[in-house]
Amino acid sequence: MAAVRSPIKLALVVALLVEALNLKFCAFPVDTGLPATIPWYTRLLADEWLLTHLPGVVSLGLLHRLGLQRFDYFALFVSGYLETVLLLVVCIGLYQWIREVRRRGSEEEAASAIHD
Repeated sequence: MAAVRSPIKLALVVALLVEALNLKFCAFPVDTGLPATIPWYTRLLADEWLLTHLPGVVSLGLLHRLGLQRFDYFALFVSGYLETVLLLVVCIGLYQWIREVRRRGSEEEAASAIHD
């Protein structure tokens, strides 16, 4: 498997797919009318959605005061997309760093075994 050279490029593409699916299947799961008896995973999904779209949710108040309610979906999509990109860049970078550290460690072990 080829190493990902730029985690930003990969994150931009993957986040676009994630947010498109999120907008299609999971848009606005935060509802004040959620019953207390809902399954834990539904609550977890709603909380995750709220956290990843928090800047967009906060900006909705400003958009409504300006009379721009038609941009609600756009604000939520952009805020979720940007946070997903950042999260993916961090995860991909961390994964690449861990692989590099493990590779260096195995090279050092092999070099020390040769010299012994």
